[in-house]
Amino acid sequence: MLKDFGAKVISIEYTSPVSEEGGEGIFNQKSSKLCLNLKNRKISKFVLEKIIPRVHIVIESYRPEVMERFGLGPAEVHQANKKVIYVRISGYGHSPTAGDLKFSAGRDLNFLAASGLLSQFRRNSKNSVPSFPGNILTYYASGSLYVFNLIMQALISGSHHTVIDCALTTNAAYLGQPALLNAHFVRPILEPGKRANNF
Repeated sequence: MLKDFGAKVISIEYTSPVSEEGGEGIFNQKSSKLCLNLKNRKISKFVLEKIIPRVHIVIESYRPEVMERFGLGPAEVHQANKKVIYVRISGYGHSPTAGDLKFSAGRDLNFLAASGLLSQFRRNSKNSVPSFPGNILTYYASGSLYVFNLIMQALISGSHHTVIDCALTTNAAYLGQPALLNAHFVRPILEPGKRANNF
């Protein structure tokens, strides 16, 4: 999305980039790709000294403390470039309020369940199989679209030298407020005693 709006995007990947014929290639085909092993201190130092001073935004999607181990955490990046908007995308966020859960691995179904939204994907009929939610709500709506909005706000307001902590679980719960309010407050009043036909 950033590329579509005119940004020059550099994607740093650990292994060889996914083929353009693959699923991820559809979304990354407009990005310049670098295949680098950030665990190598010489390489991470190169990124910090040669690439970071030339960028405006850094987006990472590791669990807490991983980028710090690479020497590319917010403190190191802002020391190299004070204007960087540093974006962290993870399942449960980097905030201390997330507790030990922030170190847990997870996928879109885990995050939807923790947000309360997974219960809203019901069976179409009594004898049908449960509806599979897909990843559009968690990864794309709560992740990509939500983060894009926050980055635009930071750029327009001039909020450089900042860190955006994007927790997919929290974002999904926020975006799903109408559905959750309807399920837990409105529906029980309109249809008292009716059992939900979800999972």
